Amino acid sequence: IFIDHLNTTTVDCQNNLLNGTTIINAITLTNSHHSTIQNCHIRGYSNGISATSSTNLTITSNTLSSTSIGIYLTSSNFANIAANSINSSTYGMYLYSSSNSTIQYNSINSSSSYGMYLYYADNNTILDNTFSSNTNGIIISSFSDNNTLTNNTLNSTTLGISVAYPGTNRIWRNTLYNKGITDSSITTTNIYCLEVGNLYLSGAG
Repeated sequence: IFIDHLNTTTVDCQNNLLNGTTIINAITLTNSHHSTIQNCHIRGYSNGISATSSTNLTITSNTLSSTSIGIYLTSSNFANIAANSINSSTYGMYLYSSSNSTIQYNSINSSSSYGMYLYYADNNTILDNTFSSNTNGIIISSFSDNNTLTNNTLNSTTLGISVAYPGTNRIWRNTLYNKGITDSSITTTNIYCLEVGNLYLSGAG
């Protein structure tokens, strides 16, 4: 499904399965705004849902599995990504040069690389998500600043939350099992306790 320069479009798969190969994307939006992708079951594509240069998208109630990237935003801002289930992908979600989005109530499981990757991504709010059995949970990478991560639950095998940029990202009130938070920025100004800190369980501290 390819949506190009169309606005206020709704793709409702009505829980039908899109079963594809790893060389193409299941759903691609380019220069499309105020559009909705919902109720899609996607399996086996390169990227499940991919958006480029698009704004004010709603991506909700989708189930994605065995993709390279479940949900991929490039230069796409002000998205609402909620209540999706992403399983057995290389990356659950990847935000590249994408800002001012709200990502909440998603379940991201068994990603072989990262559950969520932020790269040049600013001012995003990531809350109330569950990351389970991913190799790495969340990485805040190069020039990603002013993001808020709160009330997320992570159970990872290698890294829980990895911070590689000395910005003012706010990371608090998250629950981490097995692996905790790693800040590899040279001089950190990231904030790890606002009102309440993070909870470390099962050796995650």
